[in-house]
Amino acid sequence: MIVLDTSALIGAFNAHYLPDSIKGFWAFLDTEWRAGNVVVPRSVYEELRDGSGGAFAWVRERRPFVAEPSHDVQRLAGGLLTRFRFKQGRDRADPFVIAEASVRGFGVATYEGMSPTGTVARAKASVDNMPDICRVLRIECFQPARAWRHVGLAL
Repeated sequence: MIVLDTSALIGAFNAHYLPDSIKGFWAFLDTEWRAGNVVVPRSVYEELRDGSGGAFAWVRERRPFVAEPSHDVQRLAGGLLTRFRFKQGRDRADPFVIAEASVRGFGVATYEGMSPTGTVARAKASVDNMPDICRVLRIECFQPARAWRHVGLAL
C-alpha cells in the first residue's frame, strides 16, 4: 500500500498529527504498519536516527517492523542511483524508498516536492525529486494526508 519517506514521518510527528493530541492517528499508523500496509525502510530509520528526535523515538519502539532491504530492493536502488540525480546526505533514503515501493507494488508517501500549503514546490535544478522519479517509474506518489486516506484513515 504505502512506503513512507522520512519527511512523511517527521511532518506527521512535528506538525500535522502531534502525538500528544492526535493519538488516534498514531494508533492507526501503528496498526497499519504491523499489518504490512505501511512500510518504513531501514534507510528511513537511519535518516530519522540522524536527527529527528521524537519521530525516531516512535519508530525505534517498532524497530522489529522496519523493512530490511531485500536483494531486489538493493539492486533496484543501485540502478536508481545511476539513473537519477539524488541529493547527497539527508535524502540518502530516497532511492531505497522508491525501490521498496516498486518491488512491493506500493505507493510512496512524501512531502518532497510540496510546499507547506500543499502546492507543488519548485524542484532544485541539480537533483531529481521523488515525485518526478515516481512518475517516470509509474509509482504512485502521495502527499502524506492523501496516503493516509489511501491506507484507510478515517478519524
